[in-house]
Amino acid sequence: TSFHLYDHKDFIQFQGSSADVTIRGNVSLPGYEIVNQGIFLDDANYENFIIENNIIYAGNLRGIAYGSSATGGGHVVRYNTVLTPPTWGAKAAIISVPGTLEHNIIGHNDNNSGISGTNHTIQYSNASKAFYYNSYYKNAMKGTGITIEDLRPVIGSPAAGCNGVTI
Repeated sequence: TSFHLYDHKDFIQFQGSSADVTIRGNVSLPGYEIVNQGIFLDDANYENFIIENNIIYAGNLRGIAYGSSATGGGHVVRYNTVLTPPTWGAKAAIISVPGTLEHNIIGHNDNNSGISGTNHTIQYSNASKAFYYNSYYKNAMKGTGITIEDLRPVIGSPAAGCNGVTI
């Protein structure tokens, strides 16, 4: 399979109103292709989505995201691992869905790492600083070609108990 740098590959995308949807237990690992978005709810009305126990390694800002003109509510986003491949130059794999956000681990590349409630934002820029990718997951720094084995939580790390995903 060939791809072009500017191809727009998405894992799961909604276009059009939806309600009472559960997205659970999915894994998106890019192999050797850039995946732009993880789970994206485009500009429509969305009600009562549960997005949980997903592992997304995406190359753009939309790890799990809601369109800027989207409406709706009642969303629960929990126990997800959403990371940015460190070699792809994206700034963050964000979660930006209104509603309950809990027990997620989110990747970022600068000093925005830390804990907010039960969510952890981890970074890949500096191995000597707290919240480093490989302090949470066995080999999360691998980038292109990452496998599910690379994302096994480090024993004793917050990932071993925070995100609820068992690998």
